[in-house]
Amino acid sequence: EAGFAIQAEPGSQAIAPGDTARYQLNLDPSDLPFSVQLVGPVVPPDLLVALSSPDLTGLGPVTLLITDTHTTTAPIWYNLQIEGSGGGFSATANLSLLVGGEPIYLPFVTGPP
Repeated sequence: EAGFAIQAEPGSQAIAPGDTARYQLNLDPSDLPFSVQLVGPVVPPDLLVALSSPDLTGLGPVTLLITDTHTTTAPIWYNLQIEGSGGGFSATANLSLLVGGEPIYLPFVTGPP
């Protein structure tokens, strides 16, 4: 066996202050013969974290909810990690969360028809 990876979808999100970000965590490969125990992410006091399950298996995703409790609208960027271990292996998934700020929309350019 070569271990496993934790996939987070989406890997990056932007929310308004007071909103909740939802991430889906999956195993890769999904046919592991063991479950993976999740730990984290460690967050500052202005964020609340909830996992739908502490164990990740190939049977389906675990939902990670991160709720912001800020009252200001100044943008704050968080780089977070959730760790998992099982079967003698460990892995880390990196998550990004932007709270507040302004979305920037870029034009989509295609090639000639």
